[in-house]
Amino acid sequence: MKRTVKLLLQAQIYMKYNLRMAIRMLSKNKLFSFINLFGLTAGFFAAILISQYVKFELGFDKFHTNYQNTYRVSFKRIENNQETLHSATTFLPVGNLLYEEYSEVSDQCRFYYPFTHGVINIDTKSYFEEKPVFADESFFRVFSFELLEGDKERALSEPNAVVLSEDLADKYFGRSNPIGKILKFTFEDGSAELTVKGIMANPRRDSHLKLDMLISFRTLDQWPIFQNNSWSLPFYHTYIQLNPDTDVQAFEASASALLTKYRPNDEGDGLREFFVFQPLKDIHLDSNLQFELGLNGDRQAINFMVLVAILILLIVYLNYINFTTAISATRAKEIGVHRVMGSSRTQLILRFLTESVVLNVCSFFLALLMVVFSLDMISQFTETYFEISKDIGFWLTLLGIVIIGAIFANLYPAIMSSGFQPIKILRGQFSLNTKDGLLRKTLIGAQFAITVAMIGGVVLISEQTNFLLGKDPGFASEQLMVINAPRNMQAANFQLSIEGLGEGITDHSDIYAFTTSGSVPGKVMGSGTIRRAKDETSEGTALQFNLIGYDFFSTYGLKVLEGRAFSRSFQSDNTKVMINEAAVDALGYSDNLQAVGSKILTAGRELEILGVVSNYHHSSLKINFEPIVFVLSPNRLVYMTIQLNTNQLPRTLKVIETEMKQRFPDHPFEYFFLDEVFDREFKTELRYAALLKNFSFLAVILASLGLLGLSTFLISQRSKEIGIRKLLGATPKNFVGLMGSFFLKPMMFGSLIACILLYYYGNEWLATFPFRVGMKWYMFIIPLSIVMAMTVFTLIQLVVKTSRIEPTKMLRDE
Repeated sequence: MKRTVKLLLQAQIYMKYNLRMAIRMLSKNKLFSFINLFGLTAGFFAAILISQYVKFELGFDKFHTNYQNTYRVSFKRIENNQETLHSATTFLPVGNLLYEEYSEVSDQCRFYYPFTHGVINIDTKSYFEEKPVFADESFFRVFSFELLEGDKERALSEPNAVVLSEDLADKYFGRSNPIGKILKFTFEDGSAELTVKGIMANPRRDSHLKLDMLISFRTLDQWPIFQNNSWSLPFYHTYIQLNPDTDVQAFEASASALLTKYRPNDEGDGLREFFVFQPLKDIHLDSNLQFELGLNGDRQAINFMVLVAILILLIVYLNYINFTTAISATRAKEIGVHRVMGSSRTQLILRFLTESVVLNVCSFFLALLMVVFSLDMISQFTETYFEISKDIGFWLTLLGIVIIGAIFANLYPAIMSSGFQPIKILRGQFSLNTKDGLLRKTLIGAQFAITVAMIGGVVLISEQTNFLLGKDPGFASEQLMVINAPRNMQAANFQLSIEGLGEGITDHSDIYAFTTSGSVPGKVMGSGTIRRAKDETSEGTALQFNLIGYDFFSTYGLKVLEGRAFSRSFQSDNTKVMINEAAVDALGYSDNLQAVGSKILTAGRELEILGVVSNYHHSSLKINFEPIVFVLSPNRLVYMTIQLNTNQLPRTLKVIETEMKQRFPDHPFEYFFLDEVFDREFKTELRYAALLKNFSFLAVILASLGLLGLSTFLISQRSKEIGIRKLLGATPKNFVGLMGSFFLKPMMFGSLIACILLYYYGNEWLATFPFRVGMKWYMFIIPLSIVMAMTVFTLIQLVVKTSRIEPTKMLRDE
């Protein structure tokens, strides 16, 4: 026992001694300490920021108590070995049937999201609600959202019940208690008077379910349209909770038998339908299906951000290793004295590692302080959500990684330095091994490779993003204002009121056109299966559907390539459809002319193709043109589009609002401009590009700092050589060549490796876009030029500084 206590006391004294010596050493070598402290702090600052963002993105939906056993049931259709539909939704009865017929399911919850806005009327006030959601009474059992007021078990158990978020309750009812209050809700399929049964906390940022208004699922029972189409329309988001020991893949195949039982396939062997269970925790980053509840994240982008953090830390630690090995020569006599005085090699290694850990830990906490005090400013500047994690385990893990990194970064320099032979050192016969110079050049080459690759990546991403932003969407997106249409479509005079609104506003000189539609570019469309009437062997093709009114094509500037557009002069047009060029190809027609006049079958109806219109990007510029069928249905509208002169916008808006209030007094006037929708689509890409630019700029600074510090040490080591050269008449130009020769080969080798990697992975990334720029020569020249300029500038600064020092000072001994 006494021996153990003695050993512990000795270890404590030794650690204190090492710590004191480490602090003394760092204060003695101020340039070395400052460069490393600044570099490590900047690197850790970037790494902490990225880690917070990545942790937030990876933590989506993990706050739910049973998230590991919760899955979303998606519906997938394969036709002739091709995926024609993969929807985040499924059929109305699926959730209940899985719960009732399979013991593996412990609970279920369904959502019905109308995909169109609703209108809230309270007394004389009206509000627009973009995302009303019908939810099962099991909602608060399956998901761990906080209910601030009301009973979790009963809040959604009765028809015509509604739960509001805090913000929505304040918006509708102010400071008064909203429980028991009545509001009228109207959407495209009907209207109902809802009673407020609960108040829930505002939607969490780390949830893919951004829900402000929950209407009880049983409210849907009063509208027969939902029960009548229970197995024909897969429009219901369904979540299930499985028992922990369930074999998910086996159960997924077993559960798909419900489709065979209740939805028999009468279209031949070419059609297969089945369920896919998506883990709740993976939906945010790994799901981009049709009918998602919102815009999800991108795991590829998150992985790329992690790679950026690793590359920045690599540059920092490469700098650190270079500095440490370079300065080891200046510490040779110190090491020799310690060895002569009896210090073992192990003791010296521990001393060097202590210095490294002290420097790294100090840098880590400085970086953390910088993040804490600048987080709000960074969030606003980058338009990216950052938050400081409250998870102590996460920070301890990060600190542990820093300590391990400090040990490994200084392990080789420590072993190398401690191995110097004291006799040779004290006799002045010491010189660095040539292998050390080779290692240093290899590390410098790695720095150049990382820097070139990061800058090249920035150029490539910026070019592709700018290309898509500048690409013609195929329709006239400018000067188009979209109004959320009134929801009381069941009213007897609804169609007449819409026609009167169009006639009234187009009389104004600054309004050029008016049309209606079920969807507009950037918004979701419905889908259905279509088969050519005379093609008995076809299993059908899944196409998008858009219900439109007259003048849709002229308002959006779409060209009719063959046939004609819908016209008020022909009553029979309501039994005909129009398709775009992509639909012509999808249905197997040889050309547009063959398609016009032919018959197609969908949902048991035979329809004639009236005309073919030009392709346009409806959903996204990042995917190929979608095949679309246009159906004339002016009385089933979600949006009204107006083409107007934006130069007199305030006056024109006043005219439109007056006309709206005159015909639809209970409907709020809500609008947006179509070009903003596509700009919003690239907000994420632009944010990633901006972040990458800033981090790449930091990488260039760190790499330059590394070159500056290393060059300074190299000059100090070769001071006598430089002094003799100056006495013999060497010019600054000669010194540039002397120092440049040390960096030239590493720079060329590192740049070559970076260009090869950039070309290979850049082409792979671009291949994911149907419309892309392709690799251009300047994507390689720009990063190479920046790195070259960085190197030359650093060398010139050093040469100018060196040329001012007297040769006699360089030749003088210590």
